[in-house]
Amino acid sequence: MPISRRQLAASLMTATHIADRHAIAAFIADPATQSAPNPFSQTSAGAVRQVWRQRAAEFRSFDIASAGLVDLLAT
Repeated sequence: MPISRRQLAASLMTATHIADRHAIAAFIADPATQSAPNPFSQTSAGAVRQVWRQRAAEFRSFDIASAGLVDLLAT
């Protein structure tokens, strides 16, 4: 059963270990934010983690703001 945007934003607000949770929750709740299909639905968690660690390095090298990305990858 899919989770609604409102539920996801509310759940994120309870994650006090994520410093940027307010900004991330606002982004999720924004009607302009569109979700994309999961390209990793048949991929192991380890492979996905490796892909996103590489993306995090790319974000830093291209100076792309990534609110809470480190916290999200650590969980």
